[in-house]
Amino acid sequence: MQIMRDNDSKPTNAAFLTRRAKVADANQISALYKRVWDEYEKLMPRELRESRQPSVDEMREWMKRETYIVAAMGSEVVGVVGCRLMHGTCQLTHMAVDKPHRGLGIGTALVKEVIEFARSKKSHKIWLDTAPFMEEAISIYMKFGFRKSGYMSKHFWGLDIEFYELILTP
Repeated sequence: MQIMRDNDSKPTNAAFLTRRAKVADANQISALYKRVWDEYEKLMPRELRESRQPSVDEMREWMKRETYIVAAMGSEVVGVVGCRLMHGTCQLTHMAVDKPHRGLGIGTALVKEVIEFARSKKSHKIWLDTAPFMEEAISIYMKFGFRKSGYMSKHFWGLDIEFYELILTP
């Protein structure tokens, strides 16, 4: 697991900082995922929501396999995104921003950090999957040049999924 030192936190806005997640953040990240995905109760199958709401122990396990970047306001984690490296690519996973903190550029800052991370690891592409109704997130991805690259009908517990990719130029 890679962890940024405190002096490696990057100011992205006067109100929040982005940094690599620490194991000590697992409790807050787990609670954030619970709050965010519960908002989609009527739009997402229960099984999909629950698969994105890890317990604290599960979150610690996820952090062993993936790199997580958080946005924090003081000591409060208000946004998170995961990065999974495989086969020369970087998969952006599980991005979430707490509802009261949306519209502040947190999602944009998190995606920018994923792009920087992927480039630093020599990934040739970043890809992700999302549901078509996740319009706020999709607009952020599109702003960075991600393009829709695929669609799977009834994929995750009956939910349609779109795939997006960003080819990283050397």
